[in-house]
Amino acid sequence: MDKEKNSENLNSDKENLMKNQTYNDESSENKLEENSQLKVEEKLVENENADLKELHSCKAESKVKSETKINCETKVNSEVKVENETKKSFVKDIKDREIVREKNFKAKSSKGLSENDSDFLEIGKKDNEKTIKEECSDLKDKVDSQKIDVDEIYEQIQKNKRRKILLAVVSIIALIVSIMIFLMSSYFNIEKVEVSGNKYFTKNEIVGMANVNMNENLLFKLNKSEIIERLTKSPYIKDVEIDRKLPNKVKIIVKEREQILTIGYGNRYLVLDSKGRLLRKTDIEPKITLITGIKIKELKVGEFIKVEPQRKLEVALDILNKAKKNNLFFKKLDLRKPVIRAYVYDELIIKGTEDRIIGSIENNSLQKVIADLFSKNILRGVINVGGDGYISYSPNTNEV
Repeated sequence: MDKEKNSENLNSDKENLMKNQTYNDESSENKLEENSQLKVEEKLVENENADLKELHSCKAESKVKSETKINCETKVNSEVKVENETKKSFVKDIKDREIVREKNFKAKSSKGLSENDSDFLEIGKKDNEKTIKEECSDLKDKVDSQKIDVDEIYEQIQKNKRRKILLAVVSIIALIVSIMIFLMSSYFNIEKVEVSGNKYFTKNEIVGMANVNMNENLLFKLNKSEIIERLTKSPYIKDVEIDRKLPNKVKIIVKEREQILTIGYGNRYLVLDSKGRLLRKTDIEPKITLITGIKIKELKVGEFIKVEPQRKLEVALDILNKAKKNNLFFKKLDLRKPVIRAYVYDELIIKGTEDRIIGSIENNSLQKVIADLFSKNILRGVINVGGDGYISYSPNTNEV
């Protein structure tokens, strides 16, 4: 009986030893599994950090791009953010599953695991590692593809910009060419010439002097400077202005020098303007004031003449300019004597010095006397202009 009891005790001890050995093996396996799980988690964290670094480098490179690329980068960042959130949720799910699996493993360890359970855990662990690697690889590929997409989008935008600019340039050139063709068409050919400001010359004379070519293009063929040069060759033309009146008219505005006196020169007459410039020579006495008592020293058409004495010409110009301004006309000025004789008519004569005649013209007293004589139909006699504005009339022309 004792032997049987001893053998039973030995068997029970063996079984306990086997159980203890099994539990130790299981605990060691559990520790190995925990270590491998920690390594997997560390790899996940490292991969996550590497992905984040790549994302940051992608952002840094994208910031160097233009504003268009920045817009693209913003879009990519939003997509990457979604991918990161998906990755974090995925990692969290893995950790949650590992925690659940660990609890189940501990629960089964306390009861004892079968070989099938151990194999199941080993297969699950490998499957998890494989799934994690595949997910990380897919995520990395997506990030790389996003980086490539940014460059492609930016390059496409630049191509579109260049295409638009080229199209705009071509359109502008085509528009300019069309406008030029239209402006050079016969629609803008000169058909009419208008003249204003002329008194001495007629319109036809001005047009002939200007030599405007009809049926030439108003915008491109009309040479203003040449027309002005041709017209100002005449001493009578002081200034010229040329205006284009679309679509087919030219307007010539002239400013003439006005002839104010004439001087006998042999059998001819010299015609001068208000400044003493010689406008022309003529064989016919013009109907303007004739000056006598002046000797011509030098003359040239278009320039100021030189006389002896020069002062007499200045006096004559001064009196005639004041008379014209006050609507008074003299038929002749005789400067041969110190006392000037101004002829209103052949036998109605004004006598006086330069200052007295000019003074009586400016204060309108001389005009009143002449008007009074005209009202009485008196057309002959002598009007004496004295000092202090005194004016007298004598019907005796012998006093001249």
